[in-house]
Amino acid sequence: GNGIVLEGDGHLLLEANGAQSNIQVLAPVTLTSGSISIMAEQGITLGDAGLVAAHGLASVELQAENGSIALAETASLGTDDGNVRFWAYGDITVTGVQTNGQVSMKTQTGSILDGGEASVDIISAELRLEAGKGVGTIGVTTNPLETSVDNLAVLAGPDGISLLEENDLVVTTVTPVAINRVQQDGTLHT
Repeated sequence: GNGIVLEGDGHLLLEANGAQSNIQVLAPVTLTSGSISIMAEQGITLGDAGLVAAHGLASVELQAENGSIALAETASLGTDDGNVRFWAYGDITVTGVQTNGQVSMKTQTGSILDGGEASVDIISAELRLEAGKGVGTIGVTTNPLETSVDNLAVLAGPDGISLLEENDLVVTTVTPVAINRVQQDGTLHT
């Protein structure tokens, strides 16, 4: 086999909860209809061949409790019409995130950064960003977070905000993004 393929209505919970535990996705993870929760005590990395894909209204959640989330330049993550949520203690480096639903990214102490130029970083109907430091890179070396979204709300710390939108943009209130967290017993918690 190569990666994880889950057919039918099942959900996926990948959890690494040891004190120094990380999760690396180096091959495709695809579900036909279920939601995905990937949770690590430290960091989560999607490598160059990393793909996380759900379908329909299924949600995708990544949580790095004490670390960072990093998507390599050619990695991708998405769902058709469901919501996507990233939460990390440190930086979130992102590219290739796509849904027709909502996306939320929150970093407690870090920045939300551009993961490469191979694709638009975030494509969604609504985008909510919260960063302890900054969003994109502004200053001597400018590297904006590239988006293609309809509605945007951003809260950032002292490092500022640098965004490059592909289309028209409405800066507005974006409500908290609901996801279906996969529990250890296979049920969903909203």
